[in-house]
Amino acid sequence: MERLAGTRVMNDMVPPGKNYTYVWPVREEYAPAPADANCLTWVYHSHIDAPKDICSGLIGPLLVCKEGMLNRYSGTRADVDREFIIMFTLVEENQSWYLDENIRHFCTDPDSVDKDDAVFQRSNKMHALNGFLFGNFPEPEMCVGESVSWHLFGMGNEIDIHPIYFYGNTFISRGHRTDVVNLFPATFLMAEMIVENSGKWMITCQVSDHLQAGMLGQYNVGNCKSDILHPKMNGQQRRYFIAAEKVLWDYGPLGYDKFSGLPLNASRRTPFWDSSIVMLQSTSHKGKTE
Repeated sequence: MERLAGTRVMNDMVPPGKNYTYVWPVREEYAPAPADANCLTWVYHSHIDAPKDICSGLIGPLLVCKEGMLNRYSGTRADVDREFIIMFTLVEENQSWYLDENIRHFCTDPDSVDKDDAVFQRSNKMHALNGFLFGNFPEPEMCVGESVSWHLFGMGNEIDIHPIYFYGNTFISRGHRTDVVNLFPATFLMAEMIVENSGKWMITCQVSDHLQAGMLGQYNVGNCKSDILHPKMNGQQRRYFIAAEKVLWDYGPLGYDKFSGLPLNASRRTPFWDSSIVMLQSTSHKGKTE
């Protein structure tokens, strides 16, 4: 939690093995506005050294709901069937408070480890959903016809730009129907889904490097409700055909830079047109669709 000013600074620290009770008055300015979803997604985390604290795991979600949305006894949502929380971030194990301890316990030859080695540092960058990679994320379970709230948030730094794609179903976020939302560091979103399509569907970050590094998981939708009515499809059936053919594409068919007036092979901004060095130049074979 964030440090408080003045005489309360020492009180808001929690020493190892101790506990402390935080009291947070939930004022109206923290609550969902009339046009917001019924619950807003927030987070809490330690502020002793925020990047190191978060990379060590000291972070969690905090939901603030409109009055009457929570069961007064259990604290669970009364307006949806299920809700799930996912944090998308590059967990930087190089910044963890536990780095030295982890090296001692999990490296086969701890004394040979160079913490400044680029390969070692790269191996400690975990592109994770709730701390899991490559589908190890525990799969959320739901049924066709259920209402599901997804609380999504991103943390990290300039690398943490995550277009999150839900395969198989759409949802409403910020008043728009979509299947992709964009998360940035310290961005908190709510996505409201009415589940329509059964199956095992992926949740992925669409940044290629992040996807290849393991930022993907799955959610499972079953046909577990017998009273679901599927509306009859109406309207005109349309057919479209897409053909792909190999073409020779020119990135600069005019042959000059329209902003400087210089030929492309003379502009410093276009070194790939320099015929004096080995480059593909401005033309390449492409697949063109029509």
